[in-house]
Amino acid sequence: PPGQFKMYQKFRDMGKLTLRVYVGQPLPKDEKQLERYVELQKKYAPEDNWIRFGYLKGFIDGTLGSGTMLVFKPFEDEPDKTGLAMMPYEELERRIIAADKMGFQVGIHAIGPKANRWILNAFEKAQEVNGKRDSRHRSEHAQILTLDDIPRFAKLRVIASMQPTHCIT
Repeated sequence: PPGQFKMYQKFRDMGKLTLRVYVGQPLPKDEKQLERYVELQKKYAPEDNWIRFGYLKGFIDGTLGSGTMLVFKPFEDEPDKTGLAMMPYEELERRIIAADKMGFQVGIHAIGPKANRWILNAFEKAQEVNGKRDSRHRSEHAQILTLDDIPRFAKLRVIASMQPTHCIT
């Protein structure tokens, strides 16, 4: 939200901003919002070194505990469930390609193996369409992966942003 940036800017102008801030926003559905984000990206560019903008976060699945993470095979205790996709794959791919084209870093909440496969596929497609760059796209959580997808993180230079608390579930 604009108020967030104004608050950080006010503290910076007063000399009271004592930490560096990298602000993110939701990965939007429409490209007009992306264009507005480009203006924020220019205003709060990496060169600023105190306040930066350029990270967009989306969600593709839910959680392990709620049975809403995306999986390839139905859950053993709920054979009619394979998780809950927050959007169709095609929409995820479209949003990632558009954001990547405009130079944004994209992080997608992905817990299940199917969710992680989807985002790796979408990041790979973005590289094919837009060209490779130091995008630093992320899988937020990368909790459950297939063995085939693990090396794809390195190949595609996608960050597996993992939290220790997920190691025990």
